[in-house]
Amino acid sequence: MRYLDSLTDFFKSPRWMMNLLLGAVCSLIPLVGPMVLHGWLIGGFWGRDNPDPATFPEFDFNRFTKYLTRGLWPMLVSLVFGLVLAVVIVALEVVGMAVLAVTVGDGHHGGNEASGVVAVLVMLVLFLFYLVFIVGYMLVLKPFMLRADLLQDFGAAFDFRFAVRFIKLTWVECLTSSLFLMAAGFVLMTAGMLVLCIGMYFVTCALYFMMVHLNKQIYQIYLARGGEPVPISPTLRDEPPPMPGWG
Repeated sequence: MRYLDSLTDFFKSPRWMMNLLLGAVCSLIPLVGPMVLHGWLIGGFWGRDNPDPATFPEFDFNRFTKYLTRGLWPMLVSLVFGLVLAVVIVALEVVGMAVLAVTVGDGHHGGNEASGVVAVLVMLVLFLFYLVFIVGYMLVLKPFMLRADLLQDFGAAFDFRFAVRFIKLTWVECLTSSLFLMAAGFVLMTAGMLVLCIGMYFVTCALYFMMVHLNKQIYQIYLARGGEPVPISPTLRDEPPPMPGWG
């Protein structure tokens, strides 16, 4: 895995400054902005034959609708998984509040200091479970998002046989890349906040680039280990493929 390249490759394009600026503008648009940004990036990574980061396509607002359409399908897939995540988080909060209410009530009536210790331990266990669940959520989501990116289809993204094989072959890389993105996001977002908070919007564009860059690396590892390739939708291309025999 080339973790550093996932950040530095963004700046190899001669248009990186304008791309960063327009990406930051997209980050300001609620809901639609992230879809457009993601649609531009997956087209740049999956819709062209030249992998050179110096030739990465510039962000073109004339293709706003095309970018939006590309980013719609992975966004819908992430929303489905997000609903599951929200249910689990709410359940954890309900359990945590119930445990606190019971233990604090027992402590007031019985004066038992042990109840406070039990409450702290239970909350710690719930917090650890929450962290494990978040990491597992990111691991499980990746193959479905990848299929949504490549196939540009909502229903076809939910191939559980593919997801199981993908995770089996690349779970280490999926976990390490997710942890890397979390750490990089914390550092970059903190730095962005120091620039009058405006820098956060520029950081968002770079983080999206890093995410798609790492996902493509993981997919290539998956193929190298015997994974079944996923057809790439022609809608990801901004330009038609070269004709056979043309140099």
